[in-house]
Amino acid sequence: MRPLLANRNSRCRSARRLLKTRGTGRRPNIGRCTSCIELEGFLNRRASTGIHCEKPMAKRRLETMHGLPLLQAIDEVKEFAGKILASGLLPATADRDATHIALASAYEMDILLTWNYRHIANATIEQRLRNLATAAGFTLPVICTPEELMENDNEQSD
Repeated sequence: MRPLLANRNSRCRSARRLLKTRGTGRRPNIGRCTSCIELEGFLNRRASTGIHCEKPMAKRRLETMHGLPLLQAIDEVKEFAGKILASGLLPATADRDATHIALASAYEMDILLTWNYRHIANATIEQRLRNLATAAGFTLPVICTPEELMENDNEQSD
């Protein structure tokens, strides 16, 4: 296994252990949140695509987001997102992705759960993002996909 992937798997295992210590049963007692950026992006995608076949999924996503606290892009978030983009780790067109990373870091999230492999759940840039966050006075959360988070430690092929 490549070192980047091994390190990433280790962090995802740590995230799973964290979830187990925070609650009992199938759904641990942890705080979940979303961002105004995610909600705006979802609504904009829905309006711009006009795809009707996704209507049941779109309704389900909105229901899932309903009632979750919305993290706001405060000045510290905007500044750190700018630093991420200025570093060249993400392209200038990935400003929303940089903001997601900055939000999770500034609000001291333990885990950033994402399906975005290109710019967020990317093992190639994760350590450099971690270094950038540390230099900016933040701690980068564990970044993993829902699949990685739910993976059974006994089923891993390390």
